[in-house]
Amino acid sequence: MPDIYAKTIREGISRYKTGTHPQLKLNHADMKKLILEKFGGSESDWKDPSWQLANVINDFETLKTLIKLEEDEIAGLTAAENGGTVSNHPHYLSLINKDGRNDLDRAVRAQVIPGFRYCQNVYNNNNTTVNMDFMDEKNSQPVEGITRRYPQIVILKVFDSCPQICVYCQRNWELKTLDRGKVAIETIDKAIDWIRLNSEITEVLITGGDPLTLTDSRIEYLLRHISAIKHIERIRIGTRFVTLPFRITESLIKILKNITSLEKEKFVS
Repeated sequence: MPDIYAKTIREGISRYKTGTHPQLKLNHADMKKLILEKFGGSESDWKDPSWQLANVINDFETLKTLIKLEEDEIAGLTAAENGGTVSNHPHYLSLINKDGRNDLDRAVRAQVIPGFRYCQNVYNNNNTTVNMDFMDEKNSQPVEGITRRYPQIVILKVFDSCPQICVYCQRNWELKTLDRGKVAIETIDKAIDWIRLNSEITEVLITGGDPLTLTDSRIEYLLRHISAIKHIERIRIGTRFVTLPFRITESLIKILKNITSLEKEKFVS
């Protein structure tokens, strides 16, 4: 029986090609050219994360000028506009087939273009009987910005939006648009103070939304203040910027290396 399952899985996965497939590479090049022309960008702009974030596509009208949408996708996006947030940055959108859904891009599209039933369940403002906070974060929030569902680990939410909103995100029902996503520094400082006063906390997961949407200086601020807390042994960053590799810049890597060095020094006896 396991062999049968393995064969079925292998055959299913083989339908979806890797990003190096010749047809996908050609499609990516065509989409990249189309998007750059749409937003008046250059090759250097394309690799600039600031340009990518400044040109996030989060409205139905712009999206349908760039890619052909299927009927169920149109229904889903229409429903989303009535209460939800849909967001794709140019690089990720360039991975989608502009001429309509096929087996080469089906999985990529399915992650970010919601279907009607999904939107009806998540964004139906008239549905007051379903609590979308299924992880019960509201009742495990000692202070604003902190979620504590485990004895030694806390979640620190520092940004309430994401440039790439995935349909399976556990918080997509509450995410804001990018221009409204920044959490006040006063709120973050109070949350970090709470962590500092609770010596049983040993691990902090920085999340949101996506914290790498923040500037390098804000990220460094967060990491330095959290790593300075004596009882914190581990800091993690929850991000989906794997979809935008240009965000991992030399300056960001330098910040992470510096913080790692400070952490090592802290635990040298």
